[in-house]
Amino acid sequence: MTSAWASELFTISARPSEDRLTAVQFHPTAQVVMTAGLDQSISLFQVDGKTNPKIQSIHLERFPVHRAAFSQDGESVIATSVRNRMFYLYDMMEGRVSPVHSVRGLPRPLHASLGRLVTPQHQGLCVQV
Repeated sequence: MTSAWASELFTISARPSEDRLTAVQFHPTAQVVMTAGLDQSISLFQVDGKTNPKIQSIHLERFPVHRAAFSQDGESVIATSVRNRMFYLYDMMEGRVSPVHSVRGLPRPLHASLGRLVTPQHQGLCVQV
């Protein structure tokens, strides 16, 4: 991320927080940017090049977001935290936030400090066990 782009995003966005951002990603098909951070929230902004208005924010109770990414189809956001052994799926189409405590096939709870959220080809999650 270039510093000019970052300063413009932060000066025109309506996401006041003293906690740092940990994720910024553009939607794969829409003019939307997602931000997430240690303030326990995920925010979506419409990218219009002028005011970039906030579309929606969700708060994840006691869950400082360490990493977040859009799913390949752009319908969900996956969020992880280093303080929790789980992750959240945010279904943007239904407005539903679902905690995921375990993944079938893993012998123990999922540790959410993932090196990367999704594979480079967006085919699945990378899990550090």
